[in-house]
Amino acid sequence: MSKGDYMELNDFRLKAQEIRSLAEKEVRKLGKEFAFSKASAKIGDTVTCKFGVKQSLIVDDIKFSMRNYLAKDEKPECVYFGFVLTKAGKLRKDGARGRIYESDLLK
Repeated sequence: MSKGDYMELNDFRLKAQEIRSLAEKEVRKLGKEFAFSKASAKIGDTVTCKFGVKQSLIVDDIKFSMRNYLAKDEKPECVYFGFVLTKAGKLRKDGARGRIYESDLLK
């Protein structure tokens, strides 16, 4: 800006929002890359949660989560989705679906 030019508050807010939006996209991209580099299961695998009733499922979709997004303690990790299995390892009759976070996997 040259001398005599000035920025309106609204112009500042629009530009700041644009910068934040681009930064958030880059952080999510980095988080996805990190999470999938640490994935311990793939589609078709059976995974079990280490908590509660130790629910198991057969993985048919993998996404990622960034818990505490844009915080200093954020932790990107994979989330495994699939059909819930019975204790005998068979698909449940009701077709129930579940999800298990990478950090909750029984390994």
